[in-house]
This record gives sequence, structure tokens and C-alpha cells, in this order.
Amino acid sequence: MNKKTKNAGLGAMGFLIAALISAGFAAYLVAMLVRDKGLKAEPQATVVVAARNVSAGTALAAADVRTIQINETQVPPDAVTSIAELFGEKNDKSPVVASAMVQGDFVSRSRLANSAHGTAMAARVTPGFRAIAVTVDAAIARSRVVFPGARVDIVGTFRNMSSQSTTSFSRVLVENVRVLSLEDQTDVETYQKQSGNKGEKPNDAVVTVEVTPEQSEIVALAAREGKLDLMLRNATDEAATKTAGAQAEQLLKANGINLGSAAPQAKTNNEPSRHPEPHARPRPTVTRPDVKIDGAKATGSGGIEVLSRTSGSR
Repeated sequence: MNKKTKNAGLGAMGFLIAALISAGFAAYLVAMLVRDKGLKAEPQATVVVAARNVSAGTALAAADVRTIQINETQVPPDAVTSIAELFGEKNDKSPVVASAMVQGDFVSRSRLANSAHGTAMAARVTPGFRAIAVTVDAAIARSRVVFPGARVDIVGTFRNMSSQSTTSFSRVLVENVRVLSLEDQTDVETYQKQSGNKGEKPNDAVVTVEVTPEQSEIVALAAREGKLDLMLRNATDEAATKTAGAQAEQLLKANGINLGSAAPQAKTNNEPSRHPEPHARPRPTVTRPDVKIDGAKATGSGGIEVLSRTSGSR
């Protein structure tokens, strides 16, 4: 070993010793700082989280959850802290998820259905409200405009059979109601498009909405007397809808079509012709005296003129 190599080895050794001394001194300073400020390690707590995505209305299984350790200050107030709390001996039935959970979400008591309030869909209904299923066009489901948790208005379309001419009209019936489910999908967090036979497209879809008891009567009647449609609205839009409804006559008039000037009807065999036959003999004109007939008078020209009734007339 030459002198130059020996000096290089001693220099490296001296640098390593200096580094170790510096590290030790830094650790000593940190320890002194922690002791002086009274800092301690954050206490840990055990919480239960979802091990995978769980849809609303699903009975929770042991494989759906797991436990993790987090800082005690980060534990939510109603978090479940042990798996035994969910599947212990006191629980005869598996808890049902009231609102969907994605992987890693805390399992909290507020997200589980209370057996006293019912399970699955019943547990999701707000107290004082009712859940009612309505049938709508399947295009609403396929377009994904409506989804679980959306706020919608319900529009009804009916035929007016009381007038002389059958006309259709539409009107907003119920406003700003919450969608509880679309078919069997009950939450937006785990809402996935169902894969089915692409060759078969259903004509309608079932949507469950949350309404008041008074609104449920309107929706039920409208569903049987006409056709219902749903309009998606912004969840923050709580303004009342002010419309007068729409009639088929308005659409026709907007396009220059007047219902009063319909095409002439074909003449029936029983209806006498208003035009004289080509070789028919003209009828003579007969002049009649004015005769008063119960609130009207027959004019000399053969017509009837309605008279205004007086207090003495019947």
C-alpha cells in the first residue's frame, strides 16, 4: 500500500467518524427539545373501515370490513371501533348499510340501518316522508340523467276528455323530491350501469322517490290517469316552479295550426245537400209576419232573433 492510498483511507475514516458524531449530536438536540416542550407521541385508536365498496341496502359481512390504527383525535364521533360491535353475540342479524360506503370509509353507526326503523330502503326514508315507486320512460334510465340521490321535479301528462275535442296537457305536479333508487340501484357512490342483454331494451324503468304523504296522493293518481316524466334539477336550486302548464293547442298554434279551422268533414248520406241540383227548380220566397215565440221572434226572412229576457219572462 503506497502512502497516497493510505492517506485516502484515513481521510474516509475520519469523515465517517465526524458524520456519526454529528448525527448523535443532532439526535441529542431533538430529544432535549421534545423533553423541554413536553411533546409526546399521539395516542392511537382502532377503527373499523370498509374493506371494499358496499352498496346501500346490503347486509354487512365480516369480509366487508377491517380495522386500522389512526390518531385518536381523528376518530369520528360515531365510528365503530371494533368488529365485535358489528357481529357480536348481541346482534342477531347482520347490520344493513343505509348509505353506500367505498373502500376505506369509516364504518359509522349513522350509516347503518336501525332495526327499529326497518332495513334497506325503509331505513333511508326520512321520518315524515314516504317512498313511492313511479314508472317512467326507460330513456331516463339509459341517459343516466336521473340517479340515486338526485333532486327531480315530476311532470304529468294527461288527456282532457271533458272538452268537446280531446286535448293533451302537461303540468309540474311535485317539485324538488329526492330519488331513492333507480331500478335496484340505491346509491350514487356505487352506482354502476347494469350490464344486460343489449338486444333487449325495456320500455320503462321504475324510479323510487321520497315525497310527503300529500304528494304521494298526487303522484299515485297521476300515475294511473296519465304519464309521468322526471326532470333533473340542481340540488342547490330550491326555488319554486311557477308555470301555467302546457296544452297541445299551444303547440299547434305556435306552428300556425288552428284547431278551429280543421279540415272539412266528409258529407254523410243522411245530410241534405246545401247546393241545389243542377236542374232543380228554385224555391219561391215566402214572406212571414213577425211572430213572438217564448223569448224570441221569427223574422220575416225565416231566421230567429233571440231577444233579451225581461224580468217578467220565464
